[in-house]
Amino acid sequence: MPHAGKTHTTDHFRAPPAARPAGAATLVDRSARGEQLRSLRHLSIQGAAAIAQGAQLTQMFGALAAPPVQLVKTANKTGIKYAESEAEARRLMTDYAKKNDIAVSATILQTAIELAMRKDLGIDEGERTILLVRQEADEAERRQKRKDDYEPHYLHLLNLLSDDLAESALKAAFARFVANPFDRWMTLGPDATQDEVDDAMSEWKRLKGKRAGCDFWGFNRQDKAAKGKGNVGDTLDTRTVQANFMCSFGGHEINVHVNISD
Repeated sequence: MPHAGKTHTTDHFRAPPAARPAGAATLVDRSARGEQLRSLRHLSIQGAAAIAQGAQLTQMFGALAAPPVQLVKTANKTGIKYAESEAEARRLMTDYAKKNDIAVSATILQTAIELAMRKDLGIDEGERTILLVRQEADEAERRQKRKDDYEPHYLHLLNLLSDDLAESALKAAFARFVANPFDRWMTLGPDATQDEVDDAMSEWKRLKGKRAGCDFWGFNRQDKAAKGKGNVGDTLDTRTVQANFMCSFGGHEINVHVNISD
């Protein structure tokens, strides 16, 4: 029976939690760990992509900030292209010579390099300097060929002459033919008298038809001033009475003038 004047409370006791089946804690732990790994993997992939994107942006903007050095420049006012450094000029000139199979000396190459670096002349002028070597070599070959082809004729014809003036005219004419057959006019000195010219011209004209590919003719006396030919080319030199010892080798005409003193 309860005691009078006291209140009695009933204590409630919580039952202890039911025991987990064996292995349940292990399954929960593994599931949580797997979720964490998936999150980390996702973050890693995002991080790698961000790093790659950052590197790409750095490369792009870095290239914009630091453009490559141009070794060949163009002068603003003239438009002439020139090499900015001696090393680049040397490479350009050496490559040009090799491409065109031109053998140049160290002196010519250095000249071309210096020209290629000049803003007022540039790379084109350097290349022309190298090309000139080829042109001179080609012309030397042509001169040698003219000499080889016609020297036997010339020596034979020279042996047929006995007059000093005629011999001098033939030697001068052949030398000009070998050196430059397109520069056909020349004046032989010293002055000669009309009698000396007449004797020489007589022998000169007898050479006609003596050798194939060679021809001889001339004029004993011409008053150049009277014919309106008093000036020597574009010079201030003047001429009056002259003889013309004319010949041709291989179709190239040479005119040797001799001033007449009387």
